[in-house]
Amino acid sequence: MRQENNKPRKQFKNFHNFNKPFKKKEFKKFPKDEGLMVTVRGDTELDMAKAMKRFKRIVKESGILQEYKDRQYFQKPSEKKRLRKEQGIRNWKRHRAKQFNERGY
Repeated sequence: MRQENNKPRKQFKNFHNFNKPFKKKEFKKFPKDEGLMVTVRGDTELDMAKAMKRFKRIVKESGILQEYKDRQYFQKPSEKKRLRKEQGIRNWKRHRAKQFNERGY
């Protein structure tokens, strides 16, 4: 059991902030990106086909579609690491085979 003390309870002095309204933090607002924009000049179908080829190459090199596919479902970090390692091994084997063919071993 608790023994009763004759001392009064300690009074806290920093209660002056409790009656003020809560102030939310202000975050910086950055402009949103417009995305990938392509302008096509030319009237013939050949120009359009050439522009489509160029667009596909730009998108592939930037990795936009691959990132979209990767983010469709969650991958554990260990799984990402394993897949990167396997891809590196495939690239290394491909590079070695190309060297063997060039040098004529």
